[in-house]
Order: sequence, then structure tokens, then C-alpha cells
Amino acid sequence: MDNSFTLLKELAREYACNSIYITNVSKFCRIPNDNHMQYLTTKGAFIFPLSGKGVIHFGDRSFVANRGKMIHGCPGEQLEFEVLGDEPFHHINLYYDSNNKFLFDTKLDDTEKILDILEAVLELKKMKTLKATYEAEQLLDQAFEAIFAEHLNSSVKTNQQLIKEVVAYIHNSYHKNITLKTLAEYSGKKPDQLSYLFYQHMGIRPINYLIQYRLEQAIELLKDGDYTVQEVSSLVGYSDPLYFSRIFKKHVGYSPSQVKNYN
Repeated sequence: MDNSFTLLKELAREYACNSIYITNVSKFCRIPNDNHMQYLTTKGAFIFPLSGKGVIHFGDRSFVANRGKMIHGCPGEQLEFEVLGDEPFHHINLYYDSNNKFLFDTKLDDTEKILDILEAVLELKKMKTLKATYEAEQLLDQAFEAIFAEHLNSSVKTNQQLIKEVVAYIHNSYHKNITLKTLAEYSGKKPDQLSYLFYQHMGIRPINYLIQYRLEQAIELLKDGDYTVQEVSSLVGYSDPLYFSRIFKKHVGYSPSQVKNYN
């Protein structure tokens, strides 16, 4: 059996167990005859060529890279890019913390869908809001489900789907009195189990996510200028305006009144 098939299957298993969390998404343009493209890798990486053609060297292993392929890199390798031809080589990298030593390339079954998703993720990352971050995570899930389609089944998607449902619940009910216990009961998990799974998938604890999402909604309401601070406090789930003001100042750096009056 092709070694890349076996390694892709193992990565699919890690993804299903929430062991792959993307820490950065970057787009690169490599210019022909550029001699400054060598460095020691420190992360695992999924590399998606967009246009042009190149050779990616990991130590003594080399992979021809062009649109329609995915190359997987690992930490601890001397990485060098060699551009083939006269056209620049463009690619998108997804980085994640990894201890594996998987080096392989594979053909993508749904190239255009996957690359369109990754371009959309890059645009969302520029927005730097919690909502955009969540939407980017959803899109990355779609990309990985396409990449690992042959190796995933409904039983291994349970945790990912569960977290998506919890996030959707927060988005729809943030104005209500929500605690970790509330979210745990909704998900059918123990509070510590849910907190762990949520952090593994989203990179943030569920209550911190709730706070940040509430504050983002509060900022928009304050900017509208149609509501008092007390009304905004109630609309985003805080019954005590003083507590709302304290937590707002702590996380935003300005008081609700300052944001309201500035606009």
C-alpha cells in the first residue's frame, strides 16, 4: 500500500481525536532564483500549492509541488524551496503543533473546493474578531473533512460536531444566563470534559469564548448609539450593569461609556 495513504489515514485519526489544532494560516509567494528560502522547521504543516511549480526539500526528501497536491511537513527538518520555471510559486500553509515525523505528498480529490475554502479562511483571519475566528474554524473543518474524506466516518466526527453545536448555542443564546454547567448540560458532557474538548477544538475555554462573544456584540450595540449602557448590559446577558462595565473594561481596555460616547 502507498505509504502516503497510511500516513494520511493516521493524520485523519489524529484529526478525529482533536489532536490537530491549526495555529496559523499563511500564504507565500516564492520567487525564482531566490536563495533565501531555507530554515529549520518547528511545526507540522500542510502545504497547498496554488500556482507555479516548485520542489520542496525536507532534508534529503524532496517533493514536486504543484496545484492539486498537498505536501505534509514535520518539525526538525531543514526546509528549502526551489522554484521551477520562470513563474512565482504560490502556496498556502496550515501550521500545527506536532511531534510526528510524517513527510509525504498526496493528490487532492477535491482541489478547487479545498483551495477556495483556504482562501476564504485567509480573508476571515484578517478580520480578527471572534465571529470571524469561529467561521474560519468551521471552514477549516470543511477543508479537513474533504482532505480526509476517505478515512473519516460519522462515528469519529462526534466531538467536532458537538463543539459546533455548543458554539451555535452560545451564538443564539448569549443574552441568557449561561454558565459552564448550562453548556455541559446542553452538550451531555461533564463540565470538565466539555471545557477540555472545547479548548482542544477552539483554542479557548467555553466561558472565555462566551465572554468574548458577548463583548463583541456589546461593542456593536454601543456603537449604534441607540441603547444605554444598562440596556446593552441586559441585551448581552449581564443582569448587573456594574459587573458588565467592570468585565468590559478589563477585556476591552475602555469603559462601555467611552465606547458609546466615542461613536
